[in-house]
Amino acid sequence: MYAEANQLTKYLTIDKLDTLTERDQIDYYLSNPKNLKKWNARLPKSRKVAADGSKIPDKTVYQSTIDLVEKSFTGLSDKQKQAATIFKIMSGAYQLSTVYIKNDNVTDKEIAEISEHLTSLPGSMSGPIGNAHILTVIQCAVLSGMFQQKNKDYQKTGLIRY
Repeated sequence: MYAEANQLTKYLTIDKLDTLTERDQIDYYLSNPKNLKKWNARLPKSRKVAADGSKIPDKTVYQSTIDLVEKSFTGLSDKQKQAATIFKIMSGAYQLSTVYIKNDNVTDKEIAEISEHLTSLPGSMSGPIGNAHILTVIQCAVLSGMFQQKNKDYQKTGLIRY
């Protein structure tokens, strides 16, 4: 989802960034495998392996990584905040559900650019529904490529879906 969120920021501007918490920003930042690896390497061994030698659960290790990042995190750039907002929306989706990344103030240019780049955006759908324009990303099955259907299947309904 990290890559998809970053790719969508090339074509889409999110207006409401004020709902993005520091934790949301850190989750986005750590979703980059390079950043996660770098910060996990900085964790003391005692935060990864218990005193008896058993492995500490991944959820606990991740929380320790977040705690470590929080101490020196300076925030994200505006472009990264755009991607982090998209990432947050996508992460909040249930399996096989549709999430609306932007459904207010969608410009014709955004619709055109998303539609033009559908083949590079797995799981994206754009187009008019009534008088409202929507941009959606369908989670899980679509992003993993299980649900890839050609645009012709949805031209009858006025939707463009990949």
